[in-house]
Amino acid sequence: MSESLYETRNNKYSYSNQEVPEKIYLFELNFINSKNNYIIRKIKSLSCDKLISLEDQIRFKDLQKIKITIINVNNPKKSLEMKIKINKNKNSFFISNKNIQFEISKITMGYTEINYQILL
Repeated sequence: MSESLYETRNNKYSYSNQEVPEKIYLFELNFINSKNNYIIRKIKSLSCDKLISLEDQIRFKDLQKIKITIINVNNPKKSLEMKIKINKNKNSFFISNKNIQFEISKITMGYTEINYQILL
């Protein structure tokens, strides 16, 4: 977290608070289906947010598996990986472990929505 202060004489001063580092996460989602595989990467700074939404236009019926890798940019040695098999018998289901929770849902027009919450 940093802020910049400006004076009227065009001098620039800045400071940062080193006590509370901002958490930045890199998500890599590898979608696996019978036709092809594709990867989506997203950067998030929140520990709870929407990862995949309607705008991504990922069809729920086409998915078989998702491999999700999460890297904490401030500490790259701490990465998480989760493999998820899509349960097509349900329109919404939860997957979790001690570090993270995912909610995977079938939404409007048959697209996929994925929400996450990092528990660390």
